[in-house]
Amino acid sequence: MKNYTGLNNQEVKQRIDKQQTNHFYDQTHTTNKDIILRHVFTLFNFLNVVLALFVLFTKKYQNMLFMQVVIINTVIVIVQELRSKHKLDKLKVLHQSKSHVLRRGQEVTIQKEDIVLDDILLLKLGDEVVADCKILEGHLEVNESMLTGESNSISKTVEEEVLSGSSILSGNAYCKVIRVGKDTYINGVLSHLKQSKKQKAILKDTISNIIKIITYIIVPLSLFLFLKQFYLTRLSLNESILKTVASSVGMIPEGLILLISISLAIGSIYLANHDTLIQEIHAIDTLARIDDLCVDKTGTLTTGNMEVKEIISIDPSFDASNILANLTNYLKDQNPTTDAISKYCLISQVLPIINGIHFNSTNKYSLISTQRDTYTLGAYNFIQARIEKSLEKTITNYTSQGHRILALAHASNQQEGLPNENTIIALIVLTDELKQEAKGVLQHFKEQEVTVRILSGDDYHTVKAISKALDLDLSIMDCSNVLDEELIQTCNDYQIFTRVKPLQKKLILHTLKQQGRITAMVGDGINDAFALKEADISIAMANGYDAIKSISHIILLDNNFNHLVEILNQGRRVINNITLSSTLFLTKTTFSILLTLFTILFLPAYPFIPIQLTLLSSLFIGIPSFILTMESNFNPIPKQFMKLILSKAIPCGISVVFAVILLYGIHHFYPIPDSLTTMIFYVTAAIMYYILVYTSYPFTPMRKYLLIGIFFTFLICVSFFHHFFEITYLTLTQWFIVAIATILSILLLNFIRNIFFKQTKTL
Repeated sequence: MKNYTGLNNQEVKQRIDKQQTNHFYDQTHTTNKDIILRHVFTLFNFLNVVLALFVLFTKKYQNMLFMQVVIINTVIVIVQELRSKHKLDKLKVLHQSKSHVLRRGQEVTIQKEDIVLDDILLLKLGDEVVADCKILEGHLEVNESMLTGESNSISKTVEEEVLSGSSILSGNAYCKVIRVGKDTYINGVLSHLKQSKKQKAILKDTISNIIKIITYIIVPLSLFLFLKQFYLTRLSLNESILKTVASSVGMIPEGLILLISISLAIGSIYLANHDTLIQEIHAIDTLARIDDLCVDKTGTLTTGNMEVKEIISIDPSFDASNILANLTNYLKDQNPTTDAISKYCLISQVLPIINGIHFNSTNKYSLISTQRDTYTLGAYNFIQARIEKSLEKTITNYTSQGHRILALAHASNQQEGLPNENTIIALIVLTDELKQEAKGVLQHFKEQEVTVRILSGDDYHTVKAISKALDLDLSIMDCSNVLDEELIQTCNDYQIFTRVKPLQKKLILHTLKQQGRITAMVGDGINDAFALKEADISIAMANGYDAIKSISHIILLDNNFNHLVEILNQGRRVINNITLSSTLFLTKTTFSILLTLFTILFLPAYPFIPIQLTLLSSLFIGIPSFILTMESNFNPIPKQFMKLILSKAIPCGISVVFAVILLYGIHHFYPIPDSLTTMIFYVTAAIMYYILVYTSYPFTPMRKYLLIGIFFTFLICVSFFHHFFEITYLTLTQWFIVAIATILSILLLNFIRNIFFKQTKTL
């Protein structure tokens, strides 16, 4: 063994000055400032702030009440994402590994960022490799599954490279650092990942599109409405501004945006209490809609450990289980193979062991000796050159099923090394240890008509064995020699892909997305990075690489695959209930747009002021929608979300406008100038209450209490706070007119609804 001293202080300083350190700027990192700016400067916030400034000019401050929705919505989203970021940062610190290096002839422990070029690392069992290095002395058994997706260990010896991102399964070695920071293999891969990607969120995108459309509508309509009221109708400046703002506020479904944020935030908090970190709250929405669930094998479906499937006795005169238990107990090697054997085998009789040889990447075997016998454990083709045909047939049968075979051999007398004449007395059949929850989760997604796809870097037989254990009867494609063009054309015909490379994973996800499918990817290694980035929704394991967690929308903090079912259910609950409530919100948007247009063309002034619309929105839309959203509803999500809610909202909006036109028509023949706007307010309230009742069917006990509570709350508001809401008292005749207008409007609503239902019943 050479006497390595490592770098001295001056040599370390020289490399630091040349920026030859292992520090790497993580492009996937998001700052608090990024999160705040992204959610403060939105089109929705801009529209509402402009409207609030106009109200501020009139000094009618109670009419700025609509801004509470804007503020609460912004705070909820920012707090949720900051909370997730803080938790992820803590997770990184918790999992931060330290490295052992030689400096000035002494072994010291330093952070991975403090490693410099030409440092000498001491790598041993359990270490994570944090910089690319070359072995100077020693032997290592390396796990590169995080890089390649292949679960098999790889032997490394002198002059061979050990790449960052891999881990040490066994052995010890002195290694010289040859690449650091951005030049390492792992950071070279990560450098292709930009800071952020646009997440597919149908609910969010739908609302954003509505806001964009409304923006194009609101500006010209509001301008024309103000000009007409101020110059033609001769309203005062303040009154013209307030009625114009009321029209604009009515067009913006601000309550729906708040409801979505609150519902998703509640879902995120629920999932956080179940060890699931939601980094972007709209990820819940996306996962609930997926068509394809793509999963990596190693670390996702499997634990990364091995388990003994069975021990096949070749010579019954030997107690193979007891011998194996004695061997692992005496040598105390720590690697996936010996751990699996230790769990499976128990000592029934202690053997008088006098000598042993530990497994390493050179020996390829482990051994124990007594005075009379030597027992060797290792690869069957290594410990005995000739294998009988009957035994070879058994081995081939198991290896073709993806299992790993070890042999336990016996030789008489004590041996100092590998015996020349070994006799195999037992075969140990090992397989990847499946996560207990994996089978149930995948079956659940299949039952929900989600296509499950396995993307693995492992070989055909290994992955086939896993799919069989999971009861997945799926078609398999070996991607070893497949061209990209062939993969694009045929990827939809297969559900399992073996020997798939990182960029091929990305191509599969991209092709599925091009077909209009919503995709999810679950992974934990660097080999999954491109696929996770490409997927509509990305899910990482907590024991995965830090950068992988940074780019993922969801992190399973306890690595429990079963949480995907909980996320699916939470997403479906939110979306199904939002779909139900959206009718209420978009009814207000529809009638506000139509009423503004009708006012510009025919009416003298807009019949509402902002505070009145705030009351109607809160009582008949906001509060009930929030309560309805808390109900359990895990049914599959209906397709064509926008068409479905518009087919319900448009008839409701038309009926409100009809009621306003009807009352203005009556006013034309029988003038009621002082009470007209109040009558319009009550008719609108009655129609919206009817829509709420209709939406709440079937009536559960909670929904009954809700309807009763809303009714009496409205009575209290208009009875005791009528001055605040600028509502006047009505005569008996005027109440009669309100009742007639309400009944006729509801009849029209049902008539139009039936027409829309016939056109959308196939949705």
